[in-house]
Amino acid sequence: MTQELTQLAKTLSRQEVQVVLGEHSNTDGKRIEINGTDPQSRAVQGLLDHELGHVMWSPHKGKEEVNKKLGEYAGYLLNAVEDCRINAKLIKKWRGSKDNLHSAYEGRGLSKEEVEHFPPFFQLAAGVYIKLNPITSTEDTDPAPLIKGYEDLIPPLEEIKLYKDTLRVTKAIKERWDKLHPPREEWVNKRHPPKTSTPPPPPL
Repeated sequence: MTQELTQLAKTLSRQEVQVVLGEHSNTDGKRIEINGTDPQSRAVQGLLDHELGHVMWSPHKGKEEVNKKLGEYAGYLLNAVEDCRINAKLIKKWRGSKDNLHSAYEGRGLSKEEVEHFPPFFQLAAGVYIKLNPITSTEDTDPAPLIKGYEDLIPPLEEIKLYKDTLRVTKAIKERWDKLHPPREEWVNKRHPPKTSTPPPPPL
């Protein structure tokens, strides 16, 4: 069945990609891993749509350099904003993609109880993600308290058209964060925050 998904992915994206089922959903631009067990389910189709969006519209080279320039942990926020941009483009491009994405997101929302365990910067990133995402989950918490003090830096989703817009929004939010929140001592010179506080990536 993964052969059928691979062929579908190639047809839709017009690019040489391979699709496999696994524990995560991600892509490096050539290989797509989908978190699912039933290739025929609408949820798997939604995950495939989303990762194909990244294949078609997100850059895959120089990611580490971009994250380094943006600063500590900014990649999480960058990915959150980019996911929302990708979902918006998919809804416009493919009929049925909105329903597919809704199926993929249901049960993967960011609940209040879950977000409360995130470190502060990741709470902010989660709020931005929920605020911008055109696809919502019934589990999603209210983003307003999470993005308080940053509302003016989060434009309407329709203004985030290109990857450079994703970078612009991410950079503005991260710069304000850095001014208001000096690095926590236990995070300095560490690649990741403490394991007990590390949140999962956004649902897709």
